Amino acid sequence: MVDPKVTRKKTVQEAKTNLILDAALKVFSQQGFHDTRLEDIAAAAGFSKASLYNYYEDKEAIFLSLAIREYQRLIDTWKQIVTAEDSFDVRLRKILESTFNLFGEHFAILLTISNFRTANILALERLNAQHGERTEIFKNLYEEISNIFICLIQAGKKNGEITTRIEDNVLSQYIRALIRGVCMEWKVAGKIGDIELVIDRLIRFILHGMKHE
Repeated sequence: MVDPKVTRKKTVQEAKTNLILDAALKVFSQQGFHDTRLEDIAAAAGFSKASLYNYYEDKEAIFLSLAIREYQRLIDTWKQIVTAEDSFDVRLRKILESTFNLFGEHFAILLTISNFRTANILALERLNAQHGERTEIFKNLYEEISNIFICLIQAGKKNGEITTRIEDNVLSQYIRALIRGVCMEWKVAGKIGDIELVIDRLIRFILHGMKHE
């Protein structure tokens, strides 16, 4: 039997950690990772800096937890799209729409996450030592994203919509590279482009490639 006190404690804990992460989302978006201080996040969340340590040990722990939460939300959306009874192009369009709309909505923080990941590749050993569990989850999310696109491609092949004999994992890499390329272009430009136009062009390009060697 589940102890109601334990359940309430867990519910309160989750509510407070989400409150902290929501505040961190705003602060990191406004100030970037390096210029954000723990006291900034604490103030935005209505906590003292000391009380923040009851939930997270440092700024990197907060940032990794935020990145994990946002990516997991996107992955959950993608999973629902991929398992739906739609054609390949409809599912692909929905994935692109959800991705680029999220990027547009959280442009600053997603750029910050991208910059954080790039800047900390060389410091991965230190991050693993300090935040091993979170960095492992973060890494596994990228593997999960790859698997989602592989499932999408396999469904397209099963339905006869994809006729190329190129391996599923390679096609997954190509599609994800195209998405990253669009986001990188927007990152360099410092603004979001025409999402619908980009999606239409990507779908035409991908569908053409999926039907040829």
